[in-house]
Amino acid sequence: MRVLIDTGSTHSFIRASILGLIRHGPIQTNMIDLFMADGRTPFPVLGEVSLNFNIKNIRTKNKVLVVKELCCDCLVGIDWIRNDSVTFDIYNQQLTARSGNRQATVKLETDMESISFPVRSINKIMIPPYQQVIVKAHVPISSSQKTLFTPRPHLEYNKSIELPSAVLNIQHYTTYLTISNPTNRRCILAPNTRLGDVIQMGSAFTLSTITRSMYPTSSPNNIIQTPPPESITSIINNLTQHIPSLNDDQHKLRTILTKYSAIFDTVNSRIADTTSVHTIRTGDAATQNSRAHPQNNEQRTETEKIIDKMLHAKQIRPSISPWSSPMLLARKKDGSFRFVVDYRKLNAITTKDAYPMPTIEATLQKLGGHTFFTKMDLASGYF
Repeated sequence: MRVLIDTGSTHSFIRASILGLIRHGPIQTNMIDLFMADGRTPFPVLGEVSLNFNIKNIRTKNKVLVVKELCCDCLVGIDWIRNDSVTFDIYNQQLTARSGNRQATVKLETDMESISFPVRSINKIMIPPYQQVIVKAHVPISSSQKTLFTPRPHLEYNKSIELPSAVLNIQHYTTYLTISNPTNRRCILAPNTRLGDVIQMGSAFTLSTITRSMYPTSSPNNIIQTPPPESITSIINNLTQHIPSLNDDQHKLRTILTKYSAIFDTVNSRIADTTSVHTIRTGDAATQNSRAHPQNNEQRTETEKIIDKMLHAKQIRPSISPWSSPMLLARKKDGSFRFVVDYRKLNAITTKDAYPMPTIEATLQKLGGHTFFTKMDLASGYF
């Protein structure tokens, strides 16, 4: 069990689910009314229990309030620190317990990166349709300039809202978050709603900003002048070895394929330059938006990697459109994931293009009289 020492807390607390794992006395009903640091948000208490805290061979005792939710397993406040048998050395980051002529000293763990703290709304939040609001939230940390916020996926899914991951600045137990409502319905969040969690950012964290200068530039000249990878050259040679070398046809085809070999490279994503504007005709249909599909940790990590890769390749860009379609990951046979977007709602209201489909007979007639036939298999054709 990990214990957090908080010199700014007037009481000590323990999460109710932890009591089943340790030995303790009876839980006494306690009608005490507690509030968070903002002075308004209530902090419900289930009861009070007496616990023994062993510092090596020294035993200390303190009354602890039992709560349903807590940022850690157990939090000891100033009430335990003021105990005559316990002294806290903030400069050397160590704690000493005394009993008679005996004393025991332990070094405190100051690495807070692995401990998460809940972020809760202070007031009732009302987000109009297609609007973005900045809200004030409570964090059980007195102050910090580098905390990494991660939203709760279930809250985003159930409320159809968007809370971006962000680096927060916490002052006096409060911080500010941005919440977006991409739907055509008003969204209401009750006070004390858990919006997400934050962790302390240490030296191991590195912040990077994606700017346009970081995007690779591409042009027809770059594509032609880029030397083809050795693997691409081998593939071209293997695919064209069956062509007779008479009339130099094999050499001519290999030259053309090598010249434009960059478009056959499936490792690096490329986008063709075009002046065409893509439009989706929906007529007078209402705006369509869907909730995001829930994901586990593995899927969430993989989604972020895929999105970062597509952003870097300029296949996608950030959007604040009220239209939205959910994405999901489909596992391939090789174990990797395929990025899929569920456009069923959009397809249902899209005006379809009507054009005649060529018949098989007409297609076969066009092939008559020709010697060479080619086919192209596109990779990530939707991008």
